[in-house]
Amino acid sequence: MRRLQRVMIADDNRVFRAVLRELFEDMKAEVVEVANGRDAYTRVMAETFDLLVVDLLMPQMDGFEVMTKLQAVAAADRPVVFFTTAVYKGRRWENEALHTYSADEFLPKPIDSETLTAAVQRHFTIP
Repeated sequence: MRRLQRVMIADDNRVFRAVLRELFEDMKAEVVEVANGRDAYTRVMAETFDLLVVDLLMPQMDGFEVMTKLQAVAAADRPVVFFTTAVYKGRRWENEALHTYSADEFLPKPIDSETLTAAVQRHFTIP
């Protein structure tokens, strides 16, 4: 299992990004924040990330669109992707996120630190 080094948080909620930034920095990861899907896609195509935390409902390009574009371009080399959502809740959305869009985790908001840490530990080692 590889070590978590670089994370991108894509969410239009500044407070949510700040909370996640603090949690990931406590895990000793470098964190990049973006506020919309278009910026998320542009950055992930230009830079290397171990983990993308992508909100499903964002301006300019939603999380589903970001993932569709990533699957088409870099399916083999893509980072681990956690979908987050305050809107799309329930098994139907979770199944769609995991199976149709190949997200690695589906995390309904609010997300507590224990849930996030457990999800990260399923994919990475953290100090």
